[in-house]
Amino acid sequence: NNSADEHNCNENNNNNNTCTCFTSPPEAAAFEYLERDIGVRAHPKHLINPFTQLYWLPTQHNREYHRNLRLVNGLMEGVIGFKLEEFLGRQNGQGQLEEVENEEQQLNGNEHEEEENNMITMMLRSVIEEQYRHESKEQNLQQQHHSSTNATFNNTSSSSSCPFSSATTSSSSCPFSSNPNNISNNNIPTTTMTKSDRSQIIEKVSQILHTLLVAGYETTAISLSYTMYCLSKHPRCQDRACEEARRVMSTWDTNNNDKNKFDEDALPYCKAIILESLRIHVPVVFTTRVSSKNMTLDTDDCGGKVTIPKDTRFILNPTTIHNDERNFERAEEFLPERWVKWENGGWVDRDFEEEVRLANDNGTSAATAATTTSAATDATATSSPPPLSLSEKYTTENKQADTISAANPQSFFAFSDGARNCIGRRLAIMESTIFIAVLLRDMCVDLAEEGYELVKERRFVILAPKSLHVAFWKRDD
Repeated sequence: NNSADEHNCNENNNNNNTCTCFTSPPEAAAFEYLERDIGVRAHPKHLINPFTQLYWLPTQHNREYHRNLRLVNGLMEGVIGFKLEEFLGRQNGQGQLEEVENEEQQLNGNEHEEEENNMITMMLRSVIEEQYRHESKEQNLQQQHHSSTNATFNNTSSSSSCPFSSATTSSSSCPFSSNPNNISNNNIPTTTMTKSDRSQIIEKVSQILHTLLVAGYETTAISLSYTMYCLSKHPRCQDRACEEARRVMSTWDTNNNDKNKFDEDALPYCKAIILESLRIHVPVVFTTRVSSKNMTLDTDDCGGKVTIPKDTRFILNPTTIHNDERNFERAEEFLPERWVKWENGGWVDRDFEEEVRLANDNGTSAATAATTTSAATDATATSSPPPLSLSEKYTTENKQADTISAANPQSFFAFSDGARNCIGRRLAIMESTIFIAVLLRDMCVDLAEEGYELVKERRFVILAPKSLHVAFWKRDD
C-alpha cells in the first residue's frame, strides 16, 4: 500500500503538481466544517438571522451541518463505546469483547496503567461514578425518609398490637448506601448496566470530548501553521531544532524501553520555537475579564496610578502586549533564544528573574549577565562540543540571537493567565513541541510561494492565515 501510495503521489506530482496522499478523511473534513460553522453562525451579520440561528429549520445550511455532525458523532460514539466495553470488561474481570480479552493477556503492568490513564477512559470513569453517585444519594434519601417514618410510628405506637410496630427498615441493597461519595470500581454494576444507561454514558462523554476538540483543534492547528511560517522565514532555527531533536531523541531510542513515550521538557529549544511563534502570532484575537473588586494599578515608573472600579469589563489583546518593546526586547523579531540558552552542552530554559537580579548586581543588561553566566558555566563544566548550528552554520545570525534578553513569562498572554487561563495549555505545548521535534529531525520546511505575504483573516475570535502553502523535503545532512 505504501508503495502504491508513493507511486500515486509521484504520478500526481508529475501530472498536476498536487499530492493526493494527504487528503483528509471524511471525519476530519466534517469536523473542520463544524469548526468553521461556529464562526459563520457567530458572525455579527448572522446573529439575528433565524435561518442561521435555528438549527431545526430545513435549510440547506442546516442539512449540511447535521450531515457532518452525524459523521463526527458516529466516529466519537464508536470509539467511546469500544472504550466503555473495555472499561467494563476490566471491572468485572472478564472481557466484554473477545478482542479485549486477547489484549488484556498481552498487557503488562505499565501498559495496563497507561490504558487506565487514557483520556477517554478517565472521562468514562468520571461520568459513570457521577451517574451512580447521584442514584445512590436518591436511594439514601428514600431510606432515611422510611427510617424516620418508622421511628416516629414506633415511638407513638409502642404499645399497639399493630403488626408493623416492631418492623425495622431492612438494610439497603444499594451498594453505595454506606458512603455515596466513595464509589469503588466494584460498586459499578457492569453486568446489569442497561442499554439505556450505556447510551446515556456514551452521549455524555461524547459531548465532553466534542467540547475539548472544538476548543483545542483549530487553535492548535493554526498555531502550528504560524510556526511553519516562522520557521520558513528563519532556517537557522530549523537547524538548531534539528540538532536538538537528533541529540535528545537518539538517547530515547537506545535508553527508553517504551519508544512511544516522549518528554517535551527534554526539548527546550523546540518548545521555545512554539512559545515564540505564539508570542508573535496569537491565534485568539482577544479575551475578556470583569474586575471583581476595585483596583489601583501603576501606570508607569514615575508614580502614575489609575483606579479601576468593580465590575469593569476588560478586553485584552495579547498581540498588543507581545509587540510592546517594554515587555519584549526586539519584539518584532522571531527569536526563540529569548526563552532558552545554551549551557552544559544543551539548551535550558532561561530564568528571567535570576537574570534580572544578576544584571542589577553587576550593573549590566540582563542579556549580558546571562551570556557571561552561561560562558562561565560552560568553562567550568565538563566540556562538550557545541552543536553544528552554533559553530558553523548561521554564525552571525546565531550570535545576534544569543544576545537577546530573557523573556518575562508574566508578559506572555497567548493562553491568558491567572485562575481562568487556558486549561489546555500544557497539552497544546506538549503536542506541538513533539510535533516540531519529530518533523524537523529529518525534514526542512519552506514557503511554497515566492514572494508570499502573510494575510490574516478573522474567524469569530480566531485569527488565522487566509492561505498558507509550505513545502517539506528531507534533510541532506
